[in-house]
Amino acid sequence: LALLAFSYRTAMAWAQTSGDSSPSGLRRYRDMFIARERHMDAELSTWRATLPADARVVVLGHNLHLARRSERLRFGRAPHDLEMWPSLGTLLDRAEPGSTYVVWLLYERGTRLAPQPSGGCEARVETAADHLEHAIAGDRPVFLPLDRAPSGSVVDRPIAFGTETSEGSGPIRPSVDAVVILPEASAAGPRP
Repeated sequence: LALLAFSYRTAMAWAQTSGDSSPSGLRRYRDMFIARERHMDAELSTWRATLPADARVVVLGHNLHLARRSERLRFGRAPHDLEMWPSLGTLLDRAEPGSTYVVWLLYERGTRLAPQPSGGCEARVETAADHLEHAIAGDRPVFLPLDRAPSGSVVDRPIAFGTETSEGSGPIRPSVDAVVILPEASAAGPRP
């Protein structure tokens, strides 16, 4: 019941801020994401406490949630971008340094789920030409381990990435071990 109540509060906060690209709207998004990240960390910590000490855990999540050293990244779109909060990946890495291998799953275009100002939850998205996804995507899925990316490449530059409410920027190499970029992806749900 507590999880349901938290999810409801998060969805309402998200819906109230949806479509507000002003500096105050972005700060409200950031506050909502900080609360959500802390909640995810608490839930994961409670669950991990039930596991054997040598258990290995795989955490699947969205890019910004899994970023290690997230304080090196920015949240939102310039010029109103803000400092990133400590992500779940950052909190995990702080608790057990060197224990995380972070893979971001990104896509260049498709659909995503998030409350929309017009109602509904699904939106069509396409990343801008100045985004990481656009710079790396091709006609087929791309797997790029960052230890193989040349020094000074796009992953070392302060480039934008993500879509709308999960948009950020910064050099991703310190925060990510590999990226998978799909040309197109669709939000989960029934299809005609």
